[in-house]
Amino acid sequence: MFRRSPVVRLADGRLLVLDQELLIDRVFGWWPMLDIKKPPNGRPADKARSDAAEGCLRHLTEVAVTEVLSSIAGAGTARRMYGDAELRAAFPGQGQKITDAVIDYGDAWVLVEVTAVRLRQNSVNAASEQAQIDDMDKLVKKARQIDATIRALKKREHQLTGLRPAHRKTFYPVLVMAEGFPANPVTLTVLRERVRKAGLLTGAGITPLEILDAEEVEMIEALQGTGGPGLREILEGKRNADLYRASVRDYIIRERGLNPRRPRRLEPLWESILDAAARRHQAIASQDETDA
Repeated sequence: MFRRSPVVRLADGRLLVLDQELLIDRVFGWWPMLDIKKPPNGRPADKARSDAAEGCLRHLTEVAVTEVLSSIAGAGTARRMYGDAELRAAFPGQGQKITDAVIDYGDAWVLVEVTAVRLRQNSVNAASEQAQIDDMDKLVKKARQIDATIRALKKREHQLTGLRPAHRKTFYPVLVMAEGFPANPVTLTVLRERVRKAGLLTGAGITPLEILDAEEVEMIEALQGTGGPGLREILEGKRNADLYRASVRDYIIRERGLNPRRPRRLEPLWESILDAAARRHQAIASQDETDA
């Protein structure tokens, strides 16, 4: 309830913010799509425009995650990040599946598939077993793209890097859920088991599939930017941690005791957004005084 309505209008017209973080999510996250697709007060939705808006938001979210990954690779210990175009050029062929991005750490690869697959409410709330199975199967299809890329790298890595691998590599498969994922010991265990039964992400040197959301990727960027652990260190540490079946967020905050702030890269953008919001609020307040 509070996620959708984090602000209460008081009888005198003033607004009471119940939680600042929830307000930010409500304004800048996926929640506004609910108002577009299902307008309040029973008003009919414009399906064509709402679908276009959702498609745009999904695309922009995927672009934003890719930018964060590029920042992580550029400022960390990685050699280089390779995107979709470079992977397709290196591994051509009819039916060759590839993932969205790979990050080369020399002795390891982090393979990332960014998806805007939206879990249904019945699945998130565990209200329907069939809904959960169907949603998990969608994610297994995404894991198939990571698996195919790992196989290509194992056989033909030099076609991407121009170098023959000098030693065996560790592969860290990562699925970034743009709209989030209810990561917990049950959901992660079920998903990983379904991936294993599909014959995917198995074999020496391949770590269990990890799930992150867009906010967790930014948390890792912020940690790395302040001298903390980077993406590979977080993935390696978590798979041997007590909370290895919990969310990455829980692992970072609860087990490692870290409290990452907003990435420095975003500070100028964040300040400009807040300044624009403040100016707009002041303009509305002035107009209300004039009308009164």
